[in-house]
Amino acid sequence: MTAVILRTKKLKKTNVALSSAHVTRVIETPNADPRKTHLNVALIGEGRSPDELVKSRVGEVIEARKNAGVKSIRKDAVWAVEFVLTVRDEYWVGKSPAHINSWAQHSLGFLLSRYGAEDIVSATLHLDETSPHIHAYHVPVVRDAHSTATLSAKAFYGSAQKLSLLQDDYAAHMSCFDEVLIRGLKKSRARHKKVREWYSLLEGEVKRETIKLPPLRVNQPPVLFTAGDRKEWAEAESRRIRSELEISARRIMEARAKALYVARQYQLKYKTEYCRTDAYRHIGMAPEELLDWVKNYSQHRNQLNQLSRDSSNFEQLYLEALAELSAAEELVGNYSVLFNELCGGLGVSVSELASYASEICAAVKAKRAWIEISDDLSEHQAAYPGNV
Repeated sequence: MTAVILRTKKLKKTNVALSSAHVTRVIETPNADPRKTHLNVALIGEGRSPDELVKSRVGEVIEARKNAGVKSIRKDAVWAVEFVLTVRDEYWVGKSPAHINSWAQHSLGFLLSRYGAEDIVSATLHLDETSPHIHAYHVPVVRDAHSTATLSAKAFYGSAQKLSLLQDDYAAHMSCFDEVLIRGLKKSRARHKKVREWYSLLEGEVKRETIKLPPLRVNQPPVLFTAGDRKEWAEAESRRIRSELEISARRIMEARAKALYVARQYQLKYKTEYCRTDAYRHIGMAPEELLDWVKNYSQHRNQLNQLSRDSSNFEQLYLEALAELSAAEELVGNYSVLFNELCGGLGVSVSELASYASEICAAVKAKRAWIEISDDLSEHQAAYPGNV
C-alpha cells in the first residue's frame, strides 16, 4: 500500500508569479533535470502560464463586481490555491508512461469535479523530477451576500476539518484508480520540507565551517644571486610553496568531510521521520492514539501480572487445601476403623450404637435442664423463704 500525497498552498497576488515561474521552469529548479523539461505536459492552459491564467480569472471576478456596483476584492485576498498531487517515490518504480498519464487524468478529474473546470485554471504534469507530480491552480471563486462573484479561500480551506476531508476524498477517489493507493496517516507530525529549504540549511551549516586558506605567494628571486645560490633558493621556495599547498588541501578536505557529515545528518533525520511515519501508517494509528494504546497496554499488562501472581498464590493455597483434605480423609478413615472395632466389642450394630448415642444425648440434655430448674428453685427459695 502506498500513500497518496496532496498538498495545498495559498497564493496571494505577489506570490502567483514566482510559483508560475517554477512550474514553467523560467527560473532554475535545482532538483529538476533540464534534459527532461520537454517531457512536462500542460494538462490545462496549454500555451499560457499559470500566472496569466490566474490573473485572467481574477480579472473576470473584479470586472463582475465592478459592473454590479459592489466593493472590489480585498487587496490581501488569496488569488489562487496551488495543488501538488503525487504519490510516494516507490510507487513509480516500473510504471509505464501510459500508467502515469492515466494517473494524471484521474487526479485532475478529482479537482475538476470538486471545484469546476472554470476555476481550475491551470494544471501541469512534471516529469523532469524524481517523481511525476501535478501542479494545479484553483481560483477560489464564491458568491457573496449580493450573489456576486468574489474570492474566498476560507470557504474551501478555512478549517482543519475541511482540509482533512479533502485528503479523505482524494484518497478515496484515487483508490478507485489503483487499490494500492491509500490515504496518508491522519494527524501525522511529518511535514513536507521543500528542496530549497534543505539546500539553505545545508549551505548554512557549511558556511559555519569557513575554509581559511593561507595566502599563497611566489617570491621573486634576488637579482645578485649566483647560479648555485639561485638553485638553492629555488629548491627552498619550492618546498615552501608545496607545504602551503598541502596545508590548503588538508583544510579543504576537512571542510568537505564536515559538509558531508552535515548532509548525512540531515539525510538521517529525514529517513528517521520517514520511517516513523511509515510505522504509524502500518500500525493504522495516529501518534496520539498509539500513545494512548501503549498506556492502556501497560495498565493491562500490570493487571495481568497481578492476576498471575494471585493465581500462583491461589494455586499454592489449593495445594495446601488438598493436602489438608487428604489428611482429614485419612483421619476419618482411622476413626471409622476404631468405630467399627468399638461396635464389634460391644456386640451391637452401628445403627443400634447410633440410637443408643441419641438416647444418651437426650438424657444428658434432660438432666441438664432439670439441674437448671433445680438451681432456679434453690435461688427462689433463698430469696423468698416464706413462699416455698
